Amino acid sequence: MITWTQVTTLALRLPGVELSTSYRRPSVKVRKKMFACCGKQDDHFVLLLSIDEKHALLENHPTMFFQTPHYEKSGAVLVGYETADQDLVEVLLQRAWQQRASTAQRAQFELDQRGRVGCPRD
Repeated sequence: MITWTQVTTLALRLPGVELSTSYRRPSVKVRKKMFACCGKQDDHFVLLLSIDEKHALLENHPTMFFQTPHYEKSGAVLVGYETADQDLVEVLLQRAWQQRASTAQRAQFELDQRGRVGCPRD
């Protein structure tokens, strides 16, 4: 389970992300490009991925991800709040962000990630 507040908290950890609106709904954007927003209904949010990623998610996690006819031809996938796995959502938010972030933002993210992985000190 996840909430929109948790989605935005995860997204805001990524470089250059800002809270915004898209189609009058709360969203998260990087470089003024939306990569996640609240759904039309209160039970889901929309995540923008590649079409191939969307199809894989729909096939492998049908209880968590779904679509409506409106989104069939795009990479947008609907994510149910009640059935969402927070760890998977975090990974998918990063992928969606990477597709819209600048080269410099992606490089900064990679540096930040490497800084988090270190050898334990004696």
